Amino acid sequence: MEVFGRRHAEDWAGSLSSGRLERVAGGNIRRDVRMRFLPGPDKMVAGQLKRRGAHVATDSNASLDNLENELVTLGRRLRGLQRTLSDEAHPDLEPAQYALLNHVEELAPVRMADLVAALEVDKGPVSRACARLEEQGLLRRAADKSDARATLLTLTPSGKRKLAVARKKRHKVIEDLLKDWSPAQVKTFASQVAKFNKVAG
Repeated sequence: MEVFGRRHAEDWAGSLSSGRLERVAGGNIRRDVRMRFLPGPDKMVAGQLKRRGAHVATDSNASLDNLENELVTLGRRLRGLQRTLSDEAHPDLEPAQYALLNHVEELAPVRMADLVAALEVDKGPVSRACARLEEQGLLRRAADKSDARATLLTLTPSGKRKLAVARKKRHKVIEDLLKDWSPAQVKTFASQVAKFNKVAG
């Protein structure tokens, strides 16, 4: 009985790499035996890519499902956080008034139409909120010299001080909430939220 030696092993290994099996025994002529159960390299690669694609698609769907759930939770959490910020940071300012003062400071001097566009709300509520803030001495209206029909909005010194105090208190609430986060994590989170807001807007 012939021992299965090195030459035979090489013949088997070479045949496997080409997708077929050649059995050699002594000096007999080689006889090809097709291996129906062993696919060629091209089929093997195609199968691997198909499985990998299905795995990626599954991962993507799972990630989107997770993201959707987290966004729903985030919306609920943010509504609660907004109430907390309003109650603790500026109880005498409604959330909408704080947002309005914030935008006016950033855009000042700003026309009413541009403020409405920035806030993405109807003109009526913005106009009424501006009137209340003006009565409180926090907002000032002035005629636009370049357009007599337009009005420019700016913060009064009192409005700037009130906004600065409210913003500092809001920052403290957020800082306490993220006390276990590193500065790098806070920076990354802010960057990703800004990126999301940009595409969502």
